[in-house]
Amino acid sequence: MKGNEPIDMRLLEGRDCYAGLDLSSTGDITALVLIFPPRSAEEKYILVPYFWVPEETIPQRVKANSVPYE
Repeated sequence: MKGNEPIDMRLLEGRDCYAGLDLSSTGDITALVLIFPPRSAEEKYILVPYFWVPEETIPQRVKANSVPYE
């Protein structure tokens, strides 16, 4: 569970941030990952990921991939 601490998004406001975006085609997942670099030697990188799939495709994805998207 290391690295699974809750993130207070308000504390990230105004910080340097890099973003990676992977736009999906018809069958995969769209992903946006925000990366906040450390400001000191004591801090760690903070990653905030977001993932999307079209809601209407969830039942088919669950059946085809055996992944509990819902």
